[in-house]
Amino acid sequence: MLTITSKAMLGLCLGFAAIFSGSCGGDKYDSVGEPPVKLSRTGICHKKGSRFYEQTRTFKSYNSLSACIGDGGRPPKVQ
Repeated sequence: MLTITSKAMLGLCLGFAAIFSGSCGGDKYDSVGEPPVKLSRTGICHKKGSRFYEQTRTFKSYNSLSACIGDGGRPPKVQ
């Protein structure tokens, strides 16, 4: 049986998990864990469904193409 201290600790941990699970980074991922836009190491923003999206493995994720471009990325020359 949990003591009062253990229950308080469990509640605190669950509270932090609930707070941070929805707010860390603010990125929205689809059902398979992929971000809508990937910024590659070469500074190109690849949106989901574009030519090199699936091949991009090292990236910074963004919610939108405009957010990626606003952070210094550029759209691909060939889409």
